[in-house]
Amino acid sequence: MSLRCPLTFRRLTLPARGSDCRHLQPFDLESFLRANGEKCAANWRCPVCNRPTPLDAIEVDQFVWAAAQALADVEEVRIDTMARVSPVVVKVCTDSQLSVALLMGKNRFHELSVRSRR
Repeated sequence: MSLRCPLTFRRLTLPARGSDCRHLQPFDLESFLRANGEKCAANWRCPVCNRPTPLDAIEVDQFVWAAAQALADVEEVRIDTMARVSPVVVKVCTDSQLSVALLMGKNRFHELSVRSRR
C-alpha cells in the first residue's frame, strides 16, 4: 500500500477513505478537502474508486495513520494477514534496465527486478 496520496502524490498526513469504499488504499483527508472544497459535498467522489464520498461518509484510517507515523521514511508498506506492517523496498532501475524491461514486457520486468535483488 502506498503511503502517498493519490491526489497530490505527497506523503499521507491524515489517511482517510469513504465508508462505502471497498479498497485499502487511503487518500489524504486534507488534500481531498482542498480539492473538493468548491464543490457541493454531495458530489464528492473517492479519488481511488470514484464512489460517492460525501463529507459525512469520510472515515479516518487510524491503522494506516499509525503505520505512517511509525515508518516516517517509508513510501510503501505491506500489510499481511495478521495485520503486521512492514516496509516495502522499492528498487530504482537504471535507464538501460528500464529500456530492456519495456522491450520485454511488464511480466518480464518483474522477473528481472526480482533476480537483480539477489
